[in-house]
Amino acid sequence: MWTAALWPAEVAVFVWPTGILQVFTGAVDDGYGGLLGWVWLVCAVTTIALVGLTWLALKERAYSAVMAATGLLYLGILTAFGMDLVPRAVLAP
Repeated sequence: MWTAALWPAEVAVFVWPTGILQVFTGAVDDGYGGLLGWVWLVCAVTTIALVGLTWLALKERAYSAVMAATGLLYLGILTAFGMDLVPRAVLAP
């Protein structure tokens, strides 16, 4: 629940003021023709989707649903790490 509540604020921090949005407009060169901006966008969308799927999986009462939720959350952690790492690499001085 906390992840879903804090996720929009984290995305806003990376987009504004000088952030990933400038990679899409071309003001900040990522060295790959804007590809890293798209990687960040996919990571951001995938992270919230995986958190939502984890939440839905935990509503089931079966043990296999808990195992599935664990796997989904691990994948969500990896994509969240990508969402954090890409802007740091692109926007580092």
